[in-house]
Amino acid sequence: MIGTWTAPQETTENEFGIVPRQSKQMIDVTFTADHKYLWALHGRSPIVTGRWRLDGWWLVTEIKRQPKGGKLGREYRDKIVGISDRELIFPESKLIQGDDGFI
Repeated sequence: MIGTWTAPQETTENEFGIVPRQSKQMIDVTFTADHKYLWALHGRSPIVTGRWRLDGWWLVTEIKRQPKGGKLGREYRDKIVGISDRELIFPESKLIQGDDGFI
């Protein structure tokens, strides 16, 4: 699961799953071979960085750096429901560890 995917910054959820909004602001999400996670406004330097790993079909990301005011050390678990060279779909984000321990 190494590569960069570009998607609208915001999405909406309906009864059929996640549907991208018609947003002009796009983001790039990159997963590197050395398990770095990078989130950036399209064509710009990363704003959020961290580490990633797979647990079956679950993508687990830990945030190490993000803009001022954000919480660090948070782990998120996202169910991967679709992956190809053109798209990566993981609509079920869940915080699994925060500042106060596991949630």
